[in-house]
Amino acid sequence: MVAIDNDYFLVKFGSVDDLNFAKFEGPWMILNHYLIVKEWEPNFDPWADKTEKVLVWVRFPCLPIEYYSGVFLRKIGVKIGRPVRVDHATSHASRGRFVRICVEVDITKPLLSKFTLEGRRRLIAYEGLHLVCFQCGMYGHNAESCPTIKQDGGTTVAEQSRAPTEIEAVSKHTEAPAATAKPYGAWMVVTTY
Repeated sequence: MVAIDNDYFLVKFGSVDDLNFAKFEGPWMILNHYLIVKEWEPNFDPWADKTEKVLVWVRFPCLPIEYYSGVFLRKIGVKIGRPVRVDHATSHASRGRFVRICVEVDITKPLLSKFTLEGRRRLIAYEGLHLVCFQCGMYGHNAESCPTIKQDGGTTVAEQSRAPTEIEAVSKHTEAPAATAKPYGAWMVVTTY
């Protein structure tokens, strides 16, 4: 491991298994700071680089077992970001409480929070992303410091987000999103005990 400018490190792995573990088992946290693993790019400039995409494990709680198919999960994953892999326990249907896939998400856009499948709204939960705004759906700040909230004579007014908060899964029967349903919430962040 070699330290380079702007808090970046260049790491050479001794095996492909170690590289895959570092890339796919994160995101990693050290002393409450994210350690993001990215592949090396030619002519990399640590002062100009901006992290826009992060690998994240995404969970779909309470999904019926018939949807534990890698093909189906990748179709949902494409709507969230770039699907990278399906969790081993998920692909073997050995876990029933949630389905889990690794997706590369663009953190410069609001995260998707829900999808509709066979007329039922399903939630999307993100592992390891602790700083998600439940006002606008963006990663990197909380609702109290959300830039979409403007002060208007002592009261706070939220601007409408133009980004979709929900996706429609491959299904014949879907419902329209409820206008009163809150688009973002604490369900988006996986808490471990």
